[in-house]
Amino acid sequence: MRCPNCQHDNISGVDICESCGSDLGALDVPQPTSGLQHSILTTLLSEIPKSDPNTLQRDATVADAIALMRSARHGVTLIVDDDNTLVGIFTEADLVHRVGIDSEPETISIIDVMTPAPYSLGPADSMAHALNAMAVGNHRHIAIAAGRKPIGQLSVRNVLAYLRETVL
Repeated sequence: MRCPNCQHDNISGVDICESCGSDLGALDVPQPTSGLQHSILTTLLSEIPKSDPNTLQRDATVADAIALMRSARHGVTLIVDDDNTLVGIFTEADLVHRVGIDSEPETISIIDVMTPAPYSLGPADSMAHALNAMAVGNHRHIAIAAGRKPIGQLSVRNVLAYLRETVL
């Protein structure tokens, strides 16, 4: 990466020029051009229609989560404490991988099988941030929170529907 101030040829990915100390951090950040790339890089999560959060208290059971996911027709439930602070997430994947086939869901506490302290994003984060988090973390759902209070849940399906309607 060439420094725009002194023309020193730096190793790709460095944030500070090795020769003059100039800030190079923003040089390799993709800049939106048009179409799909522009939409992904500039759209905020607050602009994407998303589901209201399906929440359960931490004393719920797996049976409670299954019932909520069925009635809401979503494969995710956000787990909150008494102050409505996000403490976990329970997804279809958790059900498949952490709950035994011969188990009795009414007797299994959700906190024993949920994913604790889930990654969440805020409404001011970008679609690019969400897609990166989903890809890197292998998530299909991400909690949208104000602070640690859930205000929505974003799925890959929400993102694809938004792109289909606005870009394609």
